[in-house]
Amino acid sequence: MTDDSQVIELPILHNLSPRLSFLPLAIPEDIADRLTRIHGDPSAWWVGQFVTYLTRLNAMMRKFLNETKEKLGFVNPIVG
Repeated sequence: MTDDSQVIELPILHNLSPRLSFLPLAIPEDIADRLTRIHGDPSAWWVGQFVTYLTRLNAMMRKFLNETKEKLGFVNPIVG
């Protein structure tokens, strides 16, 4: 990591002090009604969308993965 790295820290909620008695699983209000109708667990869907966004590939990682794939000689899809 360099000095100009941007880091977001997401603390484990169980370590919050003072500990909150309730932490609701919130979803954005503008999609809440529709999402509740079409998904059995809207909070899980929202968390999944958020994690997908946080873990998206950036250009540097994509380049690293492509170079590694070429070095190792992979030609078929890699599963697992």
